[in-house]
Amino acid sequence: MPVASPPTPSTAERIRSVCVSATGTLLAVDGLAPVDTGVHHLLADGSFAVTAAADSAPASAVVGGTGLEAMLELTDHAPLPLRSPVRSLVWIRGQLRSVPQHCIAPLLDTIATEDPNPALLQVNSLPGEGHMLMWLRTESVVIADSTGAESVDLDELLAARPDPFCILESGWLQHIDSEHCEVADLLASRLPAPMRRGRVRPLGLDRYGVRLRVENDDGDHDVRLPFAAPVDDVTGLGRAIRVLMGCPFLNGLRARRV
Repeated sequence: MPVASPPTPSTAERIRSVCVSATGTLLAVDGLAPVDTGVHHLLADGSFAVTAAADSAPASAVVGGTGLEAMLELTDHAPLPLRSPVRSLVWIRGQLRSVPQHCIAPLLDTIATEDPNPALLQVNSLPGEGHMLMWLRTESVVIADSTGAESVDLDELLAARPDPFCILESGWLQHIDSEHCEVADLLASRLPAPMRRGRVRPLGLDRYGVRLRVENDDGDHDVRLPFAAPVDDVTGLGRAIRVLMGCPFLNGLRARRV
């Protein structure tokens, strides 16, 4: 009987996590220069609420129009300085429209309830001032990383949830890299011997396992070390990492009884 492969994040889960933790976002309208967005928020109907400077080309172009073809690009950067720092890119294509005046305040309230992003305070209902709130009516969603590119159905995207650790991941990996390099060394010892000759750095962490980046002379290689089972909380995560490290204290250090 073939051995089942360990579970990994679904395409939809990976995209949902990038939507929450992306460190770079650009909004592009055909024929116009792309601009940074202050807010990119997935709404319950599958559309995205986005904000951009009210005097930017995309914001100016949608005023009074019926919709423009646009693309929102989300960049997922590695939390550590790596040779190739981009872990993945997400592209959302659809029709970009301005939000009607009477819908702006309720929509801002909805977004703030789920994500109290300070950039929401920059939204101004006056033309040409502050940031403009816009709707991107989603038509397609694609994610690309070192393994290739995959699209996801909108219903699957809405049914998925972000990884429970995606907000904390960067801080944890930076802490491991700067203060606990022995953890990375023990995880690297799980790799095949030829791969351990390269420079091994923590690349990612999610409920399914740890990802390592191996940088060597023939290129970069990403390797996933899976947990025995997905974890849902910090206690389970710590235990799963200790198992990967081969630590005998699976439940943490305990005082010795005399």
